Amino acid sequence: MKRTLRNSYLVLSNAISISDDIRERGEFLSPEAYTKDFLKELSNEIKRLERYKKEQAAIESERTRLKSLCINIPDLLLRYPVFLDRAFDRTLKQLERAQRIRRGEPVAPRIDIDVS
Repeated sequence: MKRTLRNSYLVLSNAISISDDIRERGEFLSPEAYTKDFLKELSNEIKRLERYKKEQAAIESERTRLKSLCINIPDLLLRYPVFLDRAFDRTLKQLERAQRIRRGEPVAPRIDIDVS
């Protein structure tokens, strides 16, 4: 049987109900020994739960930090497609111009218009 806090408590409660003559034969420990063992396990469980609470707080803090970062991402992503589209168009025009020159086709002069 797996040793759990509940099982330890059941052992303690059963040990208290054992008569003194059976305990004197040496088959069982005193109720104080069972109580001490149970309190030790209870203390270990409290420490485990405190560690768990700290771990969960750290995880939640990291989750909150990531959520705050994610709020800003859509603004950044909205700016980049326009930049990438312009860069792609510029590169495509350069490629088409270089291919025309290589084939010996007439090439129109390059026109750059900047609108501010």
